[in-house]
Amino acid sequence: MKDFNTIRDTVIQKAVGVVDKTKEFAKVATDKTKTLARITRLTAENATDRDLIKQNMTELGRQYYERYKDGETVEFAQLVEEIKAAEERITARKAEVEALKAENNDDDIEVEFVEESEGMEPEIISYAEAEIEAEEQTTTDTAAQAEEDASEDEEVK
Repeated sequence: MKDFNTIRDTVIQKAVGVVDKTKEFAKVATDKTKTLARITRLTAENATDRDLIKQNMTELGRQYYERYKDGETVEFAQLVEEIKAAEERITARKAEVEALKAENNDDDIEVEFVEESEGMEPEIISYAEAEIEAEEQTTTDTAAQAEEDASEDEEVK
């Protein structure tokens, strides 16, 4: 009977240990999921602010052209302030993302985005690749806009 009680106690201890480990694993998984969700939300908000910057830059250029061609002096304080505010929010969010990654000691946090194009298979890219592509697109869009503005200025002359 003593052997049975010893075996029973050992099994109970092991079962309690497994339950504790499972709870610990679930908590870690939940925490990491929350962190990844926060990082994803911050990244999406940055994309929204990048769009706002792009729209304001376009509007700034349009207004400048319209007023410049009529010989007016132009002030763009409101648009410039909105652009600065958006850039500051982006910088703050990037710092928060880095802090979240450091806090979780996860340099290898990967968030996958799926990009779909008509007639093509979805392409899965990592969070880092998506962020680089977004920054490259912003740079490309800005350069293209500058070239377009320059060619319009030459046409006007």
